[in-house]
Amino acid sequence: MGLFSWFSNEFEDSKDTIEFQMQIQEIKFFEKMLSRMVELNMDQAKLAQKLQCSKRKVEKLFNNCTDLTLTELLQLSESVGCNLEINFIKKVV
Repeated sequence: MGLFSWFSNEFEDSKDTIEFQMQIQEIKFFEKMLSRMVELNMDQAKLAQKLQCSKRKVEKLFNNCTDLTLTELLQLSESVGCNLEINFIKKVV
């Protein structure tokens, strides 16, 4: 079995796990967050001021974004002038 074949099998086996889905959602959230920050000309220091926390905490959120709470997601969204929306989308099988 070649490396590509092995990776393809591993990917197929893991893509339906909760851990994988969480990582995908976190990536999507932070892509949107960063896009909005660019629109607002906001860096992490300005974001920290908005959130009334240290720049170090913001850096930690961006570098280690696993298991963010709903409260943290709402605070981050609010800090860039956005509402957070959560949808249920039927799975295609």
